[in-house]
Parts: sequence; structure tokens; C-alpha cells
Amino acid sequence: MKTTARRHRSDSAKAAIAAAQAAAMEPIAPPACVRLRESDRPVWAAIVTARARDTWTDADLILAGQLARTYGDIAQLEELIDQQGMILGDQVNPACTLLDKM
Repeated sequence: MKTTARRHRSDSAKAAIAAAQAAAMEPIAPPACVRLRESDRPVWAAIVTARARDTWTDADLILAGQLARTYGDIAQLEELIDQQGMILGDQVNPACTLLDKM
């Protein structure tokens, strides 16, 4: 039977010190296999600072990178739709179709 390390209480002094130290650090860097655009970085930072630094696995970080890129794509499409409108001529803006499929 596999056992996992016991988690420390989150309301202990030790946990408070660890949380303060983690908050003062830069966000975790993405793994080498994750390509983030500069516009994805704020979302990446928000995602990886949402939970304790020592709980992230490589697989979690890869998924976080994909999520950050997806949010970046959504933001770009929304901006394009805001500029061009939902209807171009007599057809639906293709950006709306792309956004709908995300």
C-alpha cells in the first residue's frame, strides 16, 4: 500500500512562515516543454500562485500552461470581436466561431 507524506496543518506558525516566504518569491517558472507568450504570463502567475508552491507537479504545471495559453487565446479573440463586431457584413465574425469552439 502506497503512503503519502502527511500534510502539515495550514494554521500552524510553520505554515504561516512558509506561506509568507512563498508569497515573496516570483511565480513558479513554467517547465521547458511549456511555451508561454508574454501576454500569457499574468494568467500563468495567477494560476500558479493560487495554491501552495510545493504541491505543484510537472504534470500540473503543463496543464496550468495550457490553461494560461487558452485564456490568452480567448482574450485575443474577445478583443478582436470587440474591435470588429460580432457581424461582418452579413455573416457572423469568424472570431465568434473560433471562440465558440474553445
